[in-house]
Amino acid sequence: MGRLPEDFEPSDISGYSMLSVSKTEIHSNLPPIGWMKAMEEMEPGFVKDFLARSKAEHNLRLQLAEREMQLHEKQSSKRLIFKGTGLFMGFSIVFGCLAGAIYLGMHDHEWLAGAIFSTTTLGLVSLFITGGKVLRKKMEEENEEG
Repeated sequence: MGRLPEDFEPSDISGYSMLSVSKTEIHSNLPPIGWMKAMEEMEPGFVKDFLARSKAEHNLRLQLAEREMQLHEKQSSKRLIFKGTGLFMGFSIVFGCLAGAIYLGMHDHEWLAGAIFSTTTLGLVSLFITGGKVLRKKMEEENEEG
């Protein structure tokens, strides 16, 4: 880096670029260098052991975080499979009831067809109404925990 010439006049800055210097601070889990040097003088090999323990702790924390992510992923996939299976089974039951009601209605059993159709429809409507409330409550509880 160059220095300003001795005959530099502040009014003539057209040919120079301004240099700005700032202080950079680095934050880490390590203690200050002066402390580490003092400990190394008191007990030779301290810094090497300290850094090895810090690295081991860091690796352990990474492993724990990875295990937690894997567990969360497994739980999410199980929950998705469970919900998908439940939706499929529910759709199958409703479809079967509605098909049965249509069949009974076409073969002169209107009262029975109406009873099956109305109970199925009433069950679906109540499920959507109460299921939404339960789902919202469960989501709020999960948000409070996480």
